[in-house]
Amino acid sequence: MIHGADYANPAMIEQSGRLGRSWGCPALPTDLSSRVIDVIKNGTFIYAFSYQA
Repeated sequence: MIHGADYANPAMIEQSGRLGRSWGCPALPTDLSSRVIDVIKNGTFIYAFSYQA
C-alpha cells in the first residue's frame, strides 16, 4: 500500500539524519501522495529491492 506520511520528507532527513521509518509500505511526502496515487491507481507494478552485504 502506497500512502502519504509526514515522516517522508526532506525536513525529516535534516532533523534526524535519515528518512522516517515505514513498516514496509512505500511512503510518499503528503504533498505528493495524492497526485502520485492518482496516476498509478489503475495499475502499476512497483519493484522495490534492497540488498545488504
